[in-house]
Amino acid sequence: MMKKRDLSRRSAALLLLAAVLLLAALRVYLGGQKSYLHMDEGYSYGLMNAAVQSPVDADDFFNAWHPASYYIDYLTVDRSEWGEVYRVFENQANDVHPPLYYLLLRLFALPFDTHFSMWSGLLLNLLVFVCTILLFYKTACLLFAKRYIALCAGVLYGVSNVALNAFLYIRMYAMADCFTLLMLYAFVRLLQRRRPAAHHAALLALALFCGAMTHYYCVAAAVFFSLWYVIWRLRQKNYVQLFVFLGVCTAAAQIFLMVFPAALHHVFGGYRGVGQGHAEPLAVRAKNYLQLIFSAQGGLWLLAALAVCGAAVLFCLRKEARGGAAGAARRYLPLLFFGAAGAFALLSLHAPYFELRYLMPFWSVFVLLSCALIIYPLRVLCRAGKARGMAAVLCCALLFCGMVPRDAPEMLYTERRVLTDAVRAEPLRLLYIMEEKENRWLDDLYLFVLCPQGKTVRRADGAAALDALRDAAEPFYLMMGPGTEWENTKNSLLAQGCAVTEIGRSNAAWLLRVDPRHA
Repeated sequence: MMKKRDLSRRSAALLLLAAVLLLAALRVYLGGQKSYLHMDEGYSYGLMNAAVQSPVDADDFFNAWHPASYYIDYLTVDRSEWGEVYRVFENQANDVHPPLYYLLLRLFALPFDTHFSMWSGLLLNLLVFVCTILLFYKTACLLFAKRYIALCAGVLYGVSNVALNAFLYIRMYAMADCFTLLMLYAFVRLLQRRRPAAHHAALLALALFCGAMTHYYCVAAAVFFSLWYVIWRLRQKNYVQLFVFLGVCTAAAQIFLMVFPAALHHVFGGYRGVGQGHAEPLAVRAKNYLQLIFSAQGGLWLLAALAVCGAAVLFCLRKEARGGAAGAARRYLPLLFFGAAGAFALLSLHAPYFELRYLMPFWSVFVLLSCALIIYPLRVLCRAGKARGMAAVLCCALLFCGMVPRDAPEMLYTERRVLTDAVRAEPLRLLYIMEEKENRWLDDLYLFVLCPQGKTVRRADGAAALDALRDAAEPFYLMMGPGTEWENTKNSLLAQGCAVTEIGRSNAAWLLRVDPRHA
């Protein structure tokens, strides 16, 4: 129960509604600024489609001009194919991720039918965010027992750089964070009572199943949370509830494997599974991810906030009283710590790349742990209610200052807006020269959607394709992938009397405007 000196239920509900609307409006605004698609975002759309291969794998892809509809077809779901949901399971069995996100993305893509819009994925992520922020508030209320603290923590999560990027990135990571948080909420509910209600166990089973169907990192998060739950029940000698818990986990795992049996191969035999190798030593990867976690939460700001009261954690845990803040800290702080420490170990050992997106499935846990490391000690050290509240708000403000992005979120791809603006202003045919073994073509798929026609050739065929376009005496766009001698090619075109304008660079290639009519 919420104690005195807290927001009323009605006031908290109104403030929460206002916060959700403002945070959602911020995301709608940012979604309108998103200017490009990452390669993996292209895969998101392709894998939710009925097509089982990317355009690069098609027999007629190379050395042929294709209209924009050719590429749009890969990114959209035709209404006549809506019932072929089994294709999603087939596609994901051949890939490395479970299918739930792709099934939902398919649903959100259906209204757009034959024209492509990034809003199909962004609207799904917006719905996921609303569910996540409401669940975050409910979980924070349980952990901190104060509605105003839960609201501050929720806003802190909502404006953080990682959460904003998770919304903008049309992949399953935001949804994975939502189900990780749902698991955490269920575990907190189970820890609250010696004999938890059956619906809490059912909620945990649902969270485990949906999390596993979204991303395998959710399974890892469940293992980390379970470690503390098992320890807690063993300390209580509550073997009946421990047996029930193990039964719930076993049932959820069996149902998941029955629905998606390819998961076993993905985890134990896939190229992203447990046998994945790394070039960097473990110590280097651990250091890099530790730096990334701290920098994502404000760096020095986080250290300053934790320095205010972090030393008091041991004092808090050693308090004799079992109720109040000390009791809550003993019960819930290890749960958050096991989750965050396990996530850090998993990323250090397994994450294929050193990137922000791999923090996203655990981001709510990291934020809640940071808040808990501040709030629990403050509750013990600050006896006066007002002083305690002011100190908690001050520390949340420090975290807020550190976690709010100072620049545009990475997943907006603002540096590539010059490419899309140029193509929208002057739609021309697009010639893409790529390496034989280069797989980054999908990084620039969005430009092919915007151009009236596109053609991709291998490097060996590039000279002939350029000669044909130059002889046509019509301006065109030229993209050259990594490894091609784009500077020499540009100089050669200039020497042949063409006007060449460098527009900009994407992740995979340079974009040039070539006009054969005049220099």
